[in-house]
Amino acid sequence: MTHNELVDACVDAAEALDRIDVARAFIASLSSRRLDWRGVLPAYAVCRQLPRHEYAPTQVFQAGPDASCFICGLPSPSKTKVSGRLLVGNLGRAYYLETSLTTLQQFASTEKPVPKDEDFGMLTETLNRLQNRNGAKLGELQKLIQGLFPSNKFEREDFLGALAIAGIFQLDAASYFDGWVTYDIRESVMPSHFYAKDSSHPLRHYKPDCGLNERAISFWFKDLHNSN
Repeated sequence: MTHNELVDACVDAAEALDRIDVARAFIASLSSRRLDWRGVLPAYAVCRQLPRHEYAPTQVFQAGPDASCFICGLPSPSKTKVSGRLLVGNLGRAYYLETSLTTLQQFASTEKPVPKDEDFGMLTETLNRLQNRNGAKLGELQKLIQGLFPSNKFEREDFLGALAIAGIFQLDAASYFDGWVTYDIRESVMPSHFYAKDSSHPLRHYKPDCGLNERAISFWFKDLHNSN
């Protein structure tokens, strides 16, 4: 796909989905450990905000014939191979559009999962732990939610990255909940602590004193249990 074709396909894929189905899949992934379901929410959270646009080279990083688009980060206006890989792992990097597109398109063509009561309980307790985390640092967050749902360390870190993409943390950085984050901003605005730079945007901007974004929690998860 060319740059424009891929951008349009991502926007179309998000518009074809129901936000409630996306949120339910994320919740249902907790007890089932279905990581393909878990990746749908961050992919959707990114692509629903993606603006249709023409390629324009980066204004911050080195330009050239293969310069990344300053809006979306796709490399050059020429064709990009969409390999068909799902967003399983590295959920915080759902802004890699080739993978998010495949994830959304596959989800659209499959039966939508329905969370169990235990899934809602796992989500509620996870959000409670994150709300009452007593100043936990970034590297301590995954330990804080250990044991709440079947997972290993890397899956919990991915889970946190997905929540950050969806705007669940109230961060001093632009998230994809309120609008699109350009490639130039995403890759140039970095936290001061070097260890945080290894995390993806916007989770890398997490601070121990940040709160949770109640608007985002309500947008994604409110009343889903009752409507189930």
